[in-house]
Amino acid sequence: MPLVLSHGQGKSGSSFLFQAALLAAETANGMRQKLFGERHFPPGVSVEHYVDTVTDEYAERLLNAIPQGAYYVVKNHGGLSDFVKEKVEAGQILAFTSIRDPRDMAISMMDAGISDHAKGRDNVFTRLTQLSDTLPHLRGGVSSTLQWASCKNVLVTPYYLTATDQNVSLEHLLNHLGLSIHAEKVMQRFAENKAERIWYFHKGHADRFLDDIAPDEIAWLTEELRQEIKQIDALNAQWMAFHGHGALYETLKRSRDDRLARIIAQGD
Repeated sequence: MPLVLSHGQGKSGSSFLFQAALLAAETANGMRQKLFGERHFPPGVSVEHYVDTVTDEYAERLLNAIPQGAYYVVKNHGGLSDFVKEKVEAGQILAFTSIRDPRDMAISMMDAGISDHAKGRDNVFTRLTQLSDTLPHLRGGVSSTLQWASCKNVLVTPYYLTATDQNVSLEHLLNHLGLSIHAEKVMQRFAENKAERIWYFHKGHADRFLDDIAPDEIAWLTEELRQEIKQIDALNAQWMAFHGHGALYETLKRSRDDRLARIIAQGD
């Protein structure tokens, strides 16, 4: 302990938050996480930064392996097991997640596919050829994130916050993890040259689906993801208020919905 579980919807700023937590943890530990794991973990305990899903066995092995007073951060996009939930709610595992409008995630996934394909990569994003291909990933991501967000002691960071007040998102994240002492270093690291310093960074704008998707596709996505949008909007309202930006969220949401209505009306 502390084992830190970094979760989030895909393309919701989750990699940025993970990277920030990782930098703070490595600073606290005094070495890179991979080297830390190789030095301190017994044979057979994975030192990977990312796993699809944190299984009960994996979480228990890490809890037993992490030395007292050290940090170990693992990123994942999977669901939340009963065992892990119990440990998080008991304060024995630290956890956070991130959320974003599914329509924004759809265009960001397509962008990632184009970028990764150009780099010769083969992954889930490079296999997306049209917006409809993103739907199963979007629905699955919202479903798993709702599990984490409903768990006591899990910090939720909306993309609206990350995109508009990066320092507040980092300050609250590191405070949640007990790593506030390293906040200045983390903030300085990501204050500039975001495209170079933040993994998988593309544009960093909220509600970009309104500009980057054709009107008929916006209307179609909005209808297809109506339930998921409503669920994320409810979390956005709750957690933007928690982070001290409730009024900002209401302004952003009103602006988004007004533009959305005009775009859909023009397309009819």
